[in-house]
Amino acid sequence: MDVDVIAAQLRAAAFPDRWTECSTWAAGLSTWHNCVHTVTWSPAEGYEDEYAAWIRALIACALHQAAGDEAQPVRSASLARAALLLIDAPTTVAMVDSLPEAPPGELASYLASVAEQMEQGNAEAKDSIVQIIGLAHQILADHAFHGEHLDDRIPALARASRIGLALAADDYHHPAYPDAPSLSQHLALVRELRQSAELAELSGQSLSPAEQRARLLHTAAFTDRWLLAWGPDDQPVERAEQAEALAVALQRHDQEHNSSGTPPGREAERPEPRAYVREQYALWAAARS
Repeated sequence: MDVDVIAAQLRAAAFPDRWTECSTWAAGLSTWHNCVHTVTWSPAEGYEDEYAAWIRALIACALHQAAGDEAQPVRSASLARAALLLIDAPTTVAMVDSLPEAPPGELASYLASVAEQMEQGNAEAKDSIVQIIGLAHQILADHAFHGEHLDDRIPALARASRIGLALAADDYHHPAYPDAPSLSQHLALVRELRQSAELAELSGQSLSPAEQRARLLHTAAFTDRWLLAWGPDDQPVERAEQAEALAVALQRHDQEHNSSGTPPGREAERPEPRAYVREQYALWAAARS
């Protein structure tokens, strides 16, 4: 779907109440941030969804308070003001405590637990809440850097939404990867390879060069495909740098282990790293057919 069409749909969206609107925008802001940035901190395994819900709840609350008067559209809320409401744990707790009434449903539970953990939780729980607040603040601050109001970020949210649609579509393909599976299937394979590597490390075993190459090849190819789905002009810089680094790692691995699939006589040809990934993936796919 075209980005302009998605942006128009986002601007025309109607919500049953203000909290639902804030929660919906919070999810969009978080999704965009996850798309374009490599997050260096992550929760303990099994708590990813819960922590993500906490982050969205805090962003929704900050947007709600930054928007102020019910007559003011949430889309006109100051992103910088919203970010400042999450500048640290005491400020965040004060924001939650100042709500005139509790928000509906699970949102109220997540917000109440922030203050509860900061007041009564152990050191580990408090540290987790501080990390969650920090990431929620980072997301809003990053958006504030690129736009003054939420409405300014709708084109960026539309681009992130298009990527989500590409991930969900089983028929999405780019000409550079004609024989690749859907993005969602490719992502599942990458995760499976990563989990295998982690299990091997935990058991004190080492991956063979062939297993290392498989993980490098598919991770680099998926990252490249994911970026291509953004289009030539919208690729996030941080993710593009990650794709370049993965591609270079594959090249180095192949040089060290003489494992390139490039036909004899063409080894001297040195395509740029991401083009090399596409070439090697095509050779891998052809060998399997």
